[in-house]
Parts: sequence; structure tokens; C-alpha cells
Amino acid sequence: MTVYEDLTIAVIVVVAAVTIGAIYVGVLGLLGGYYIVRCPSCQHWTLTVTDRPRGSCTRCRHPVLMHQLRVIHHPRQASVLGLTEQSPR
Repeated sequence: MTVYEDLTIAVIVVVAAVTIGAIYVGVLGLLGGYYIVRCPSCQHWTLTVTDRPRGSCTRCRHPVLMHQLRVIHHPRQASVLGLTEQSPR
């Protein structure tokens, strides 16, 4: 029974932390500290400090961070995404 209680407390803590983080991002957005804009390349929402979107977001610049399974299952597309090993300089 203590396992369920511990898991319940852990879930409550995680949900509370995410909620507080979302509130802070929202307040910073209201104050002009952050802007929520769409990436012009992939159309996903991203945070920026200016009211204009950058050329690309983190998802566009670093696809392996967001889509590890896709890269594993489609290794031929790794060169298209710029994920091949760079030649030594």
C-alpha cells in the first residue's frame, strides 16, 4: 500500500511543478518577457524573447533530440536531416 501512496505523491508533485512552470511562462508572456510564436519551418509552437519567430526552432535544428526513434527506424533520412558524421578537419 505504501507504494501506491508514494506514487500518488510523486504524481502530485510532478503535476504541481508543471503547473507552476506553465503559470510562470504565462506571466512572463503577459509581461513581455517571452513570446509564444510558431516556427516558420515546422509550424510548432516555440518560445522566443522577441515577438518575431526565428528561422528555425530547436526541433528543426536538433531533430535527434526530439525524434530519436524516427532516426533509428529511418537511417537513410539521417543524411537529409544533417545527422551524418562530419569529416575531420
